[in-house]
Amino acid sequence: MPYSVSTRSDESLLERLNQNDFPIIFHGIESTYLLSRGHFNDRKTIIRLQTWKHQKYKKLFHTRPIGLHKIRYKLKELWYKKFETELSRKYTCAIIPSANEDTITSNADDIPHEILPHFIGMSTPMGIEGNGHYCFFHGDFSNKSTQVTAQWLLNEVFNQVELPFVVVAKNPSVEIENLAHEKMHTCIVANPSDKELVELIKKAHIHILPTNELSGENNDLILSSQLGRHILIKREHPAKKGLQSICHTAKTAEEFKEKITALFDLPFTNSDIEKRERVTREEFDDKKNASKLLKLLY
Repeated sequence: MPYSVSTRSDESLLERLNQNDFPIIFHGIESTYLLSRGHFNDRKTIIRLQTWKHQKYKKLFHTRPIGLHKIRYKLKELWYKKFETELSRKYTCAIIPSANEDTITSNADDIPHEILPHFIGMSTPMGIEGNGHYCFFHGDFSNKSTQVTAQWLLNEVFNQVELPFVVVAKNPSVEIENLAHEKMHTCIVANPSDKELVELIKKAHIHILPTNELSGENNDLILSSQLGRHILIKREHPAKKGLQSICHTAKTAEEFKEKITALFDLPFTNSDIEKRERVTREEFDDKKNASKLLKLLY
């Protein structure tokens, strides 16, 4: 059993769950300790996943240089794949789709699963026409890859693009805080409340997401598509095609500089909003997805 699963055992949680016989949704593979121990074989259960955990370590293995970390990532990939395969053959796994369902299926290594998109809780996007005030990047900086991405933007893109750039960070390191304050046009906002985060997204003009992590439909991307203006993603971003169609793309630091400079003077229009409304209806129909979830549960 993976360490991240074994450390999440809780007898009081077991007691509370046994007080009734309702269906249970486990969010994330890390939450499945009790399920993996066979405690709920007589209950209807679903494991809700952003992506297969073993795929994350498979990608890290292929992208890291030779060394002890590479070996560790390979071992974690094999460990998680064995655990995820065993669980999925006993219980229903509902995974959030990436670029398209075929991609998820081909990457799943024949692990049984269901496709169930995000619930976004919004019937229509709330982006505001016109121009925002700054470029914007945000994420959880306890995740090392998020910090590396922010460092890349500050050192390789906004070192020459002198446009206002706000880094919004959950749990930033002192290193990234110092780096964000080195230039007059860059700054950092640490640990904002949910309300403050929403306001920061609404006031931004460009939301930058230069990642190609296999994390399903990135929560940051969905939030920006519903609340923000222009979105600039990496060309290899694994978002579904509908989401990709409302984003601008770039690959290299030079391309990001060019796109950011061009987009900063480009107003966000009613036509952009209408396009997002179509994508929301087609990709994120909460009622339709809720019906599918109910069919899986009952």
